[in-house]
Amino acid sequence: VKCAKNSFDFLSDNGVLILDDSDREKYQEVYSFYKEKGFKKLIFTGLKPTGFRRYATTVFYRSNNCFEI
Repeated sequence: VKCAKNSFDFLSDNGVLILDDSDREKYQEVYSFYKEKGFKKLIFTGLKPTGFRRYATTVFYRSNNCFEI
């Protein structure tokens, strides 16, 4: 959580933050933080080789971003 929050100061205007295993309950604080900063989120879910349940990866982005999404 600290790393994701501290990363904000280093993102360029078109930068994005990718948070792996973002389905963890403790990362809800990150969701709130980036929402307050004007970011949108795109969540990818699925299986991974080391697990037997659904996991999530979230991309936090602003309208003018390097992925053009």
